Amino acid sequence: LPLGEPAERYRWLHVAGIENVMSAARHASVPRVVLVSCGDVVLADEARVHWDEKRDLSHPPIGARARAMKLAEEIALSQSDAELAVTALRPGWLWGPRDRRLAGLVAEARAGGIDLCGDGKNLVATTYVEHLAEAALLAAVSPNAPGNAYYVGDPEFLELREFLGLLSKTLSLPAPRTSGPYALKRIWASLGRGALPLEEVVRRGRPTYFDTQKAMTELGFEPKVKIDDGMKQLAAWFAATDGARP
Repeated sequence: LPLGEPAERYRWLHVAGIENVMSAARHASVPRVVLVSCGDVVLADEARVHWDEKRDLSHPPIGARARAMKLAEEIALSQSDAELAVTALRPGWLWGPRDRRLAGLVAEARAGGIDLCGDGKNLVATTYVEHLAEAALLAAVSPNAPGNAYYVGDPEFLELREFLGLLSKTLSLPAPRTSGPYALKRIWASLGRGALPLEEVVRRGRPTYFDTQKAMTELGFEPKVKIDDGMKQLAAWFAATDGARP
């Protein structure tokens, strides 16, 4: 679901959804479940650079979607046992071919450029779709995976303005824009008067880069696709799908 939906819809999708999956998996004697969670389970108005799985928040994450996803992850991992092994993967900003959520960014870009929610000089945690798929396959067989959460991401460090600049250039869209300082954007979003919901402003405006060493050590995760190569694949899919129309 996109951001800005009622909290109940997120709970039905993520919380009730994972409860149904867990129940069905046990009923069918499925040995493993790999939950695609999200780095937003620790979404906070602070720098989250080099955060690993040991770091957690002392308060709920920002936004109904993030809170529902965190609860779903906690439910899933708490039920991992000898009969049903559960692993959670936490990608960053997911991108690549067949990402249908791209349509929202495309519309924003065509309306004047993707808003950086600040100067865009903050690091951004990104995850190419092939890297997430690789991590899921590894988690499904690794003896280390049960009961654990893992951050998975790209091997390159990029600032948000660089990443969204490359994305926009790749798709022949207007360049990202700066519509004001982050602090002001956050205040307006908190008052419900901004164009973007608060969680999206925080997601774009605060530095984020997750430590993937645990996934690399325990799962054998090794992200190999360079950003430029992934952008070429994205461009080919985008062209073949008439601008990724929903």
